Amino acid sequence: MPHTNTWSNAVPADSDLASNLGLFIRNLKLDITERMGQAGHVWNSSAAVDGNLLGQSVITAVGTQNDFPIVVGHPWFVCNNATPLNLTGVSGGYDGAELYVLGLNSTVSIQHENASSAATNRFTLQRANAPMIFNKGFGYFRHNGVRWLEMYVNQGFMITPTFNGADFGGGGGGTWTVDAGDRFALQYIVENRMLTVTWALRTTTMATTPSFGIIANGQWGGFQAVGNHFGSHWYVDGAGASDNGPVEVSGTQILLYTKTKATFPNGTNNITSQGSIKFEVN
Repeated sequence: MPHTNTWSNAVPADSDLASNLGLFIRNLKLDITERMGQAGHVWNSSAAVDGNLLGQSVITAVGTQNDFPIVVGHPWFVCNNATPLNLTGVSGGYDGAELYVLGLNSTVSIQHENASSAATNRFTLQRANAPMIFNKGFGYFRHNGVRWLEMYVNQGFMITPTFNGADFGGGGGGTWTVDAGDRFALQYIVENRMLTVTWALRTTTMATTPSFGIIANGQWGGFQAVGNHFGSHWYVDGAGASDNGPVEVSGTQILLYTKTKATFPNGTNNITSQGSIKFEVN
């Protein structure tokens, strides 16, 4: 029977971290063992026994860290950094070495093939176009003697990107203006190569009857879609009509259409689009 975890975004106090971590890792091990088994990977059970960590390193470093040292026999990076941590590489790897990254506090960013670290210390991610950002998430990496290879990652909680109005636009000569206050919600989450984007954009403006609305990948982590993907969204157009319309994802853009793919009627501060779509990225 699948193992089910109940997750919390509460960050344990330092005094509680050691006592709670063993139980947390035991539950995490059960969950990841199941997920990795489904993905065809093998979990090294020597990394955790009965919920006790073998080789735990609590990481409090912040900022950009190049060639960050790993202690031999300490494969667990338990990241309790107070502000964002950016890892471009980890030293001390060797063929068959394993690294487990667990984010507990602020975000942890893993960079793909970043030249700021020595070649053998770099990470090779499953998605080359954007870093892996753990928002209280988990990653498993294995060294092949050349690089740290990403074997399994789960972002953790959804991320709301920094708003940028330039990431929204209209197609076919029209315009779509989305202001910061119009973004009721826009979040994304990635697990391995699968990305889910959810949005609710309200009181937006369209002019010159655009053929479609555009959400660029600056609002979903900088990833690029693999192939073409299709879904739907609920919308209210500038004339006040509401319906469900098709969504298409290709490359760096999510495209939003009316039901019949006719042009959107113009409207000022009265156009809505809400939807969610999951697709493969690199």
